[in-house]
Formats: sequence, C-alpha cells, structure tokens
Amino acid sequence: MERDEAVVIAEARGTIPNIPLRRTGGTGDLRMSLQVHDDPSNFRTRLGYYGELYLARPGQQEERHIGFLSAWRISRSSAWLPDGAPIYIREWLRSVPDHTADDEVRTALRALMDENGDPRSEVISFNPVVWAQLNDMDSDVIFFPMIWISASVSGQGIISHAFNLFYRLLTGGTLPAFYNVSGPITVALEPGIPNSPEYSRLWREIVTRHDHESGYSYELRCLEILERMYERNGYKHCRSIYDSRVMARVVEPVARDPGDRLMMPPDPPPLAEAGRTPPSSQSRPSPPRRSHGGPLGNDNSPTPGPSRPPVVPPGVRTATMGKSPQIRPPVPRKRAQGQNDYEWDDIYNASP
Repeated sequence: MERDEAVVIAEARGTIPNIPLRRTGGTGDLRMSLQVHDDPSNFRTRLGYYGELYLARPGQQEERHIGFLSAWRISRSSAWLPDGAPIYIREWLRSVPDHTADDEVRTALRALMDENGDPRSEVISFNPVVWAQLNDMDSDVIFFPMIWISASVSGQGIISHAFNLFYRLLTGGTLPAFYNVSGPITVALEPGIPNSPEYSRLWREIVTRHDHESGYSYELRCLEILERMYERNGYKHCRSIYDSRVMARVVEPVARDPGDRLMMPPDPPPLAEAGRTPPSSQSRPSPPRRSHGGPLGNDNSPTPGPSRPPVVPPGVRTATMGKSPQIRPPVPRKRAQGQNDYEWDDIYNASP
C-alpha cells in the first residue's frame, strides 16, 4: 500500500525530551507524529497507525527524520456477521491468501488464533500473558508490518523510546476516543530484514556476513539479533520458531504527557515521492507542514518491503525498490567495536 492512498483522519504529537544517545553521547529530543489513517483496501476491521520519528539535538536548527513505526489495528468487536461471528474472523482468519501485503496480517493473526478467533493452545505455553489477553474477545490486536530506524542513528538506543512514545500516544487519551486504545491490547510483530537498499543499510554495513557463512545462515543470525532486541522490549515468541516467528506482548494504557497534543485538523508531515517517508539522509524543518490539498508527488515506484526466511525450509521472499539508492557515507562505527556491540542497538525491522 502506498501512503498517499490513505487518508489521515487523526494525528497526535508527543515528545520525549533529553533521551540519552548511547553511541555518540549527549542527549536529544525524540518527537513522534502518530497518524491514524483509513484502510485503502476497504477491510472493515482494520485501521492504520503510522508513527513518524524525529530527533532534535542541542544546537541543531532542524530536527531530523529518523524512522517510523507502521501498524495496523485489528478490531475484534466492531462488526458481526449474520451468523454471529465477528467480521474480523472472515476477513483475516478464514479468508484465502491473496499474495499481497495483506497476507502478512493474516499470517500473524493465524499464528495467534484459530479460525474461530480463539487463542491457539500452543500460545499458552510460550506466552501465557498474550494467551490470556486474546481470550478477551473484545480486545483488539495491533500488528507492526514495518518498523524502521535510520542507520544514521544506529546504536543510539532509539527503539525503546520509540515504542514507549507510540504506546503513549496510542493509549493515553490524546487521540479522539474512537481511535484511542483505552484498555490492554495485544501488540504483535514478526522479525524480518528489509531488502530495500535504504532500509537494509545497517545490515549491509555493520551486521555483515561472516566469511564462509551461507546466505541463509547469515539471515537466521540477523533474525536472532532482532529477536533478542524485541525480547528486551517485552516481546516473546508465541509458538515454536519452527512454526512461527511471530512475537507479541500485552501493552497497558500509558498516561498522557501534558505536552501531548491532538492536531485539529490533522496536519501530517509531507510525503516524499511515491508516498514514502524521506530517506534517512534528509532533514526537514521542525515541524514540517504541508498546505492542505497540495501535491504529493507523481512517482509511481513501489514502497520498499522487507523479506524474511522461514526456519525450515530455506527460502527468502524478495521485494524491490523502485529507485536506485542514493550514495551515502559509511555508517559511523564505534572504535574497538566488539562482536556484540550492537546487541542493544536499534536494529529495526519488525516484520515483513
């Protein structure tokens, strides 16, 4: 789905000031614009949440766009079929895969629930907290199809703050009541590596392939790095990794910060060509604004997507980026970098 196909219907903004920057030292202010958007595919039970991230450091005149968290909220109680079954069951748990990006949502939900919407029995052994939450049929599910933190801020410890800011704007009451999540919610993702040049830059330049390491072994090693990072942020596997790598956690509502604000009307940041977020090497004024009704660009190249190998058998899905990557300087590295220096890093992609 291209971002310019979606209509932003609500926006909340918030900041976490003075977050410590682990790799370079010092602090920065992390800001998020959380945009609620409709579903251009017209699923009745899905709503989009897109959190754009900006970092401002002392002495800088402009904040820098450094990443985003893209999520779908699946409503389990908003609509019902004539036979009494929730519509989300028909749309996501019983529908035929259509070989589009929507299959990502189907696959993740089916790893957690059976065709009747009940949590799978395997989940209670691996993730009992999520299993108990899924038993509440009125609770929704959030799924992250993509999380990206720019390689330019790799190692700064951004991702934990980004998650917290997303949860706060999602649940704290800043958004209108219909879009705010007022109770505990299951949040799921599936680790994977993006294969667009820009989004996979960190992997190509820092977490590099070892000599004599097969491509498949390298990709599995990268997935394990991602999994450890998500575990440190509260996510756990829900089944054997030989069945599914979907990870999930339960998020409780987070109190609103006095500085959080609802934008009326929504005024989301401008889109780059093809509706993509501008590349990580670009910066823009704080905060950027777009005149309503202004052009969004006319490039029709596809938004890059990620890929992930299954555990057994080997195999990797592919996706392409419509434009050649820009030439950028190497990602800054630590001196005397050890093998596990980036274990606490913002290694970034959540799922395909």
